[in-house]
Amino acid sequence: MSHVERSPAACTSSATLLAGLLEAFTERIADLLERVQAELDSVSLTIFPRTTGTLASNSDLHAMIQKIGVNGDLISKARESLVSFQRLLMYVQQATNVTLSQEQRGRFKSTLRDVQSLSDHASFLGSKIQFLLDAVLA
Repeated sequence: MSHVERSPAACTSSATLLAGLLEAFTERIADLLERVQAELDSVSLTIFPRTTGTLASNSDLHAMIQKIGVNGDLISKARESLVSFQRLLMYVQQATNVTLSQEQRGRFKSTLRDVQSLSDHASFLGSKIQFLLDAVLA
């Protein structure tokens, strides 16, 4: 509500409002993926220390498995959301009964590219999660 009060132009039409909502959701997912990547990098440094040090204890490994699992669940949910956003964005752009301005089309197209990039990044993080789980459980 406060965003609408600060930016009344964001609600001039349903398409403009939808574009803004999808952009905001996409930004939140990007932030989530960034946080997951930072946590996975931290886990990776614990599993594969850069210096010769002590190996992780069993309790450390258990904590890492839990952290990897939580992040894996977040990535899975993010990927599902990104697929839904991608389908919605493609529909809006191809729908014949929706009239969009050039500015609106550009926003939807830009958001679709962002969603596709985030989807690729989420797939990469999913692979990293599997690699870290394999390393911890081996």
